[in-house]
Amino acid sequence: MINQTWKPTTGGILSIIAGVPTATGGIILALLATGVASLGAIFWMIPGMENVPVLPGILGGLGIFLGLIAILPIGVGAVAIAGGVYALKRRRWGLALAGTICALLTVTVLGIPALIFVVLGKDEFEASPVPAVITEAEQ
Repeated sequence: MINQTWKPTTGGILSIIAGVPTATGGIILALLATGVASLGAIFWMIPGMENVPVLPGILGGLGIFLGLIAILPIGVGAVAIAGGVYALKRRRWGLALAGTICALLTVTVLGIPALIFVVLGKDEFEASPVPAVITEAEQ
């Protein structure tokens, strides 16, 4: 096995550090969306508001919109965290690379060195246990 250097470890740590606040921000946005949509539902229960459906409808729609927007940072942050973990383990270079690319999209200052370190440490990752192509001789 090739000597292990600090490059994939550092890239993985930077990727995790970039992914955690992004995923956390997405979760907070999803919770805010839930609160806004719930507020719209509460307005429906206030006596006299059944004749004014605009405000509850707007709040409900805004809650759904914010909830849909929250999916993106949660997903990108989760991929950055997972890629960082795989970079620390030096397994699945493709997923580690995807994680550092997501880290690059979220916190560029951390994502650039994370991407560089993971790419430079590619030789330290384990080979895939499944061959990419099975030839007739191997069957």
